[in-house]
Amino acid sequence: MQQIKDKVVNSLTEEPVDFMWTKHPNFFTQRANGSFCQRSDELSKRRPKTMHTQGLVAHVSWEPLDNDLGYTAIYESGSDTVVLRISEMANLFDESPGLTPSVALKFLIDGEESYNIMAMQSFLPSESWNFFDADLSNRLKPFDVEDTTGYIMDQTLRKKMVEASQRPFGLAISHIGEMRNDGSNLDREDVRVPYQLYFKAPEELRGDLTDEQKFDEDGNQIHWVDHVKSVLTEGDVIYEVSAQTEPMFPGELE
Repeated sequence: MQQIKDKVVNSLTEEPVDFMWTKHPNFFTQRANGSFCQRSDELSKRRPKTMHTQGLVAHVSWEPLDNDLGYTAIYESGSDTVVLRISEMANLFDESPGLTPSVALKFLIDGEESYNIMAMQSFLPSESWNFFDADLSNRLKPFDVEDTTGYIMDQTLRKKMVEASQRPFGLAISHIGEMRNDGSNLDREDVRVPYQLYFKAPEELRGDLTDEQKFDEDGNQIHWVDHVKSVLTEGDVIYEVSAQTEPMFPGELE
């Protein structure tokens, strides 16, 4: 745990890494299951991280509120050994309309591999430079193939992802409802988990940025990492997480 804490502290003082423009084509030429099927807490040194390259890491707690939903394991108990990473999914450029935020949570478990969950707003950029404006989820809408950008993304990114996962727009969240923090497992028939999770930052972190928050004294755009570090302090709530109990079908009220 101390090694992880040291890495967290270092990540808050290091300059953001450069976007790996020259390495980005690797995503389409390397084996897709290297990204989706790797069972390790560390990225192979021989495998460049071409997406989600810029991020911030924090040691956080997952704190469940009182409820009668009956969710099990970590959903019920919570955890104070969680590593959170927020990251920019895309390679930003001068004409980028906004950020493409994502969040990943690594639940450390006694004597076992960590259990991880991840959420995003979309594979397409938002229209906001406030990282916390976006509502994130473990399930995303498929690309709109009637739209030119959506069609291109469908025929490139989606086609690559389905080499490793037949459900590229949804990520699993049930595993943290199956195993407790001490590494013990529940019997399958006793497991109770939500269908979908939503991550929403508190209202005080959301909203359009002022010019003072977006630009420095020389008129240069302030890096999103620096803005995040300027608005968060130890003990803050970063995301409020809500659960959807079951799928909704067309015509049903949300």
